[in-house]
Amino acid sequence: MEIEGIWVGEIVYGESYGKLQNQKLFFKLNIEQDNSKFTGESIDTEGLGAHPELASIKGQIIKTEIQFTKQYPNFHYFKKNTIAIKKNKPGFTIKYKGSFNDKANSFEGNWTINHKFKLLGIIPYNSINSGRWSMKKASPTIKSL
Repeated sequence: MEIEGIWVGEIVYGESYGKLQNQKLFFKLNIEQDNSKFTGESIDTEGLGAHPELASIKGQIIKTEIQFTKQYPNFHYFKKNTIAIKKNKPGFTIKYKGSFNDKANSFEGNWTINHKFKLLGIIPYNSINSGRWSMKKASPTIKSL
């Protein structure tokens, strides 16, 4: 399946986000494809948790099934209804899996992020958050991120 080009999409925060459940984040994604593998960049355009920096994308598509990872160059987190960024630490890897929906002409699936770090620098902490995502090929008038 040919997926190279600009895509627009959204993520929806899942149940693990509590009061933030069902909030949305919108993004644009530029994909460069090499057979079944692809790379690219993504930029958040608006919504809850929008990060101002480009994220890197790396993934694979087999027939109509897609999976990819997204990673921001810097760690970001919610802090008092805004986004705080730690420049000295890379962002967590976000895993996306989904499939192509012929009727909607879009990809749809689930995403997960595994937060592993140490509280106070010594206490191991692990939580997995997740939600839904979808993306459609952008209009031909959208040429870049």
